Amino acid sequence: MRKFDFIITPNYDNAAIKTVLRNHFGMSERLVIKLKETSGILLNGVPEFVIKTVRTNDVMTVIIPDEASENIVPNNIPLEILYEDEDILVVNKPAGMPTHPSVRHYEGT
Repeated sequence: MRKFDFIITPNYDNAAIKTVLRNHFGMSERLVIKLKETSGILLNGVPEFVIKTVRTNDVMTVIIPDEASENIVPNNIPLEILYEDEDILVVNKPAGMPTHPSVRHYEGT
């Protein structure tokens, strides 16, 4: 689970929560829907709907649940990890190796 606090700045005064999530955080519609379903949007500590408007200095908290896929099977492939922290993983992968599973490349990614 990841938790982010954002103090509403004057440029978002009177904007809808959904606008802040899409424009400031760059969240997809799919993620915004997931946040609505999991009560992952708080405004000043209170769960809110995405149509609620925010005011300058409000504190918006976004709680993003961890998500695991049951459809992706791990592969035992040697990886050259260049950098890793809580948010980012940088891998030096061979050219032509798919980055993630797809219809044509279910394994070896």
